[in-house]
Amino acid sequence: MSFPLLMTKFNIPPDNPRLVRRQRLLRLLDEGIQNGHLLSLICAPTGYGKTTLVNQWVHWQRESKLKLTSIARQIFWLTLDQGDNDLARFISYLVGCLQHIQAGLGQGVLAALQNTRSTPPPVLATLLINDLSMLGEPSALILEDYHTINIQSIHDFMSYLVDHMPAQMHLVIISRGDPPLPLARLRVRGQLTEIRQSDLAMTQAEIYEFLVQLMNLDLSAEQLQVLESKTEGWVAGLQLAVLSLQHAENTPAFIQSFSGEHDYIVDYLTGEVLDEQDEMTRDFLLQTSILKQLSAPLCEAVTGLPQVGQILEKLVDANLFIIPLDYRGEWYRYHALFADLLRKRLKQADKDILLILHHRAGQWYAQNGMPDQAIEHFLEGEDYDGAACLIEENAERILMHGQTATILRWLEAFPIDQLYTHPVLVVYQGVAMMLLGKIPEVPLTLLQEIASSARKFQGEANTLHSLYSVMQGNAFEVIRLSECALQQLPAERGFLRLLAADSLAMGHTLRGDLSSAVQAFERVVETAQKAGNVIMMLIGLANLAGLHYQQGHLRQAWDSYQHVLNISKEKLGGYSQPMGRALLGMGDLAREWNDFNAAFRYFTDAAEMFKQFIDIGLTMVDLSIARIYLSQGNFGKVQALLEDARQHSSASRTTALDDNLTQLMQVRIWIVSGELDRAEQWARSRGLLDKPMGEISTLAASSITAFELLQGEYLALVRLFLAQQESQKALEILEPLLLYNENRSQMRRVIEVLVLQAIAYQQLGGGESARQTFFKALALAEPEGYIRTFVDEGQPVAQLLTLAIASGHTPTYAKNLLAALTGQRLPSPTLHKKAGPVVGLVEPLSERELEVLGLIAEGLTNQEIALRLHISLSTVKGHTTNIYGKLGVKSRIQAVAQAQSLGLTANH
Repeated sequence: MSFPLLMTKFNIPPDNPRLVRRQRLLRLLDEGIQNGHLLSLICAPTGYGKTTLVNQWVHWQRESKLKLTSIARQIFWLTLDQGDNDLARFISYLVGCLQHIQAGLGQGVLAALQNTRSTPPPVLATLLINDLSMLGEPSALILEDYHTINIQSIHDFMSYLVDHMPAQMHLVIISRGDPPLPLARLRVRGQLTEIRQSDLAMTQAEIYEFLVQLMNLDLSAEQLQVLESKTEGWVAGLQLAVLSLQHAENTPAFIQSFSGEHDYIVDYLTGEVLDEQDEMTRDFLLQTSILKQLSAPLCEAVTGLPQVGQILEKLVDANLFIIPLDYRGEWYRYHALFADLLRKRLKQADKDILLILHHRAGQWYAQNGMPDQAIEHFLEGEDYDGAACLIEENAERILMHGQTATILRWLEAFPIDQLYTHPVLVVYQGVAMMLLGKIPEVPLTLLQEIASSARKFQGEANTLHSLYSVMQGNAFEVIRLSECALQQLPAERGFLRLLAADSLAMGHTLRGDLSSAVQAFERVVETAQKAGNVIMMLIGLANLAGLHYQQGHLRQAWDSYQHVLNISKEKLGGYSQPMGRALLGMGDLAREWNDFNAAFRYFTDAAEMFKQFIDIGLTMVDLSIARIYLSQGNFGKVQALLEDARQHSSASRTTALDDNLTQLMQVRIWIVSGELDRAEQWARSRGLLDKPMGEISTLAASSITAFELLQGEYLALVRLFLAQQESQKALEILEPLLLYNENRSQMRRVIEVLVLQAIAYQQLGGGESARQTFFKALALAEPEGYIRTFVDEGQPVAQLLTLAIASGHTPTYAKNLLAALTGQRLPSPTLHKKAGPVVGLVEPLSERELEVLGLIAEGLTNQEIALRLHISLSTVKGHTTNIYGKLGVKSRIQAVAQAQSLGLTANH
């Protein structure tokens, strides 16, 4: 679904040979580019010839190009207006301007606009900068009438663009006032060319050239000096003076007759100019002043006057403040100053005729396939039914291209009673607000009323209601409303169907029904592909990869994440939120597969991506890297990353999930480092110790969404109980967790629960139960290559792995896991176990042997133990041989595992 652009906004006006060539200013523009300036700012009040100067410079460059002396080989021109105060619309026109000259530029940033969540301006600017850097020759981008832009997001976009402009691109801004861009910084760096009011004011020589040589007026030197003094070189005043002087009977008297401020002069001279026109021309000028751009068919429809084409030609020949926009003589526009004065006089004459004229203009634009311009005129003409009809027909297209601000601006122009007579507009207003991250003001009761009474719009109302329900975490309502919406929405409501499909997938995810969620997200991807929405397709694919991960299909998840990266690079060419999610997911997979170096690379790249967003992603990166350092026993770095996570979590107000995950990581650190009192205090503050363990099954059945969010807390409680040797309490939690996750095919969580169950059974002395549970975990994990899920539980897993190897159960896989255990110093939970006689030893270990065994458990080498205890290496080897013999083992890992099972490391 393409977005129609008004192509005349890209047109460079033809050169006007009847105007003074401003050579000194043209050279100033050229010198700025030659000196490496990034920006040329042409800034002055209206009527000082800003656009005329830049237009002359463009044609000068074109002439120079023919002589191979051009400074800017490619020139892009965009005329802005009030309707461009929507970041997505602004960028769409900016890219359209670039593609008007060079096809294919900016496709990535256009795709990024289709994100249902607002993409930060620096990200969008980065995507465009990457494309601009590929331009093969010096180029200039001209933005005319930048003063019409008044929203901060566009200024942020342009500020980032200016700061990172490729060397071969130069920006020219024409504005009545200073734009809120980093002008001071550019000025200090020597990267800014400024042409202001004093520069643009005509000199005495230029006034002479204009009035005498070009306009053929017979004026004395004294009269020229008077005109210069009264106009102060103001170009518009001089042009108006020319028009009046051409019909003045007494030139000296006329020159002495006007004085004062510019506004007074213009008002006076405009009256003089209009009085000189015949009645038909006067009516034409006033009535067409409501139009931003003029063409003969449009003007004929608005005015109803005959021979409109001849009137336009007459105005151009008379140089009456009308500017051609193309070389075919089809489109024109009035000078802004002249148009403002004409509109002022029209409003003073008759407000009713103003409404009629806007209605006629709206009808013409609608009939000629330009709905956006038609809507603007219908609203100006207070034809709300006409505007509502067009908005309803085009809202899908506009929202699909990210122009939510435009939709809201239009709908805010409706009186509230008029808006509520068009139910679908109420829905679109709510959707647009939610896409901008705002809470809609539409009451749920009104949505329900629309859904029940206006059958035509039931699907639209249920879609918005489902989005509400996602925010509230009400999984059952999300699923019910989304399914209703998908049944009710017609095929042409592609964007709303996409939102409803995404809500349905989120609903199944909230329920923990991964199989249904996978099917739903596959539908999202399919719907997005049909709609041509690349961002939503990538978001769907990233969600699918995450679900594969939850289902335990690690290799499928990896392939899916890689697919997201490939499409992102192909279609977007740079930063995107789905790309960041894919990199984060690949980092987590690399960490699970024990490839820490690769994981660090993916996490670093993901962090760079997420820095462009105020997003939960940065918190997730911090916590994922912290898990690596926790595995390595580097508690200092873990705590530093945890503090970073808290700061990023505080900055992201999207959800409380990041706060919860950060707290759970802190709890795990307390358990691993033996600060069990603090972990127990946390559990008590969460009310986890006050509930009977049997309530877990009840909670899982009654509130699936709440239970999904609480699983992390229950698993933290399990690890606390295991560290406290409260194995039976741990099992009471693990049994319902296992059943819950098995029923929902969440196999990654199933494997984690089985490993913890096996450790609990091992602590209770239940050898066979521990064996069978652990063997089941190995059988499920081996095809996908799980490593850290086992290894991160520390030394308790070592004996279980030894048993697996001895039993011939997945021996190769178990040996690989043991190798991963031996390859690092693993922090183990401090076991709080009462001291007592150690049974099962052939001969008790001596105090020195227990000391050596403790250091072996810490991961120290024989040489490191010798240095720590100030004994020789041969003595350490002797103690190690004795330890092996007394424990009945043949390796360090087996010795640590046996000591762990006998409680030897707990006593020392």
